[in-house]
Amino acid sequence: MASFVGLLHIGLSGTGALTADVLQRSAAGVYSSVDTATGAASDVGSLVVYQGRLYASWLNYDGTVEKVRRTSDGSSWAEVNTLTQAGTQPPLLFNTGGKLFWIFPGSTGVGYSADGATWTNPTITAPGGGMGYALAWFKI
Repeated sequence: MASFVGLLHIGLSGTGALTADVLQRSAAGVYSSVDTATGAASDVGSLVVYQGRLYASWLNYDGTVEKVRRTSDGSSWAEVNTLTQAGTQPPLLFNTGGKLFWIFPGSTGVGYSADGATWTNPTITAPGGGMGYALAWFKI
């Protein structure tokens, strides 16, 4: 969930034949879909505002496709990164230290962008794995 361009945006999960959506709540309180996953059984991992744009992370369970999408107006979305880490949970997005990070819960997959367009997608191998090790690797 994130506030962007003065409106509430919510990420929803889809199961079975349903797809995940990003919903936008209008000023009148009406919800409408502004972005939809490709393929069924999908999740929106998180929504984050970074450098004046809204970013969403996606996971498709039917093809384990992870990606990051963004919008500058809340309605028109574009894919900006296909993630290299196969995960079983949608990636989480967060911004800190002037960078936008993605991370897979329960794994060592983490990457970042300093501008929202160019991404570093390293694969981290840390003893024991886990998010804590990946964050420590980036000294967060």
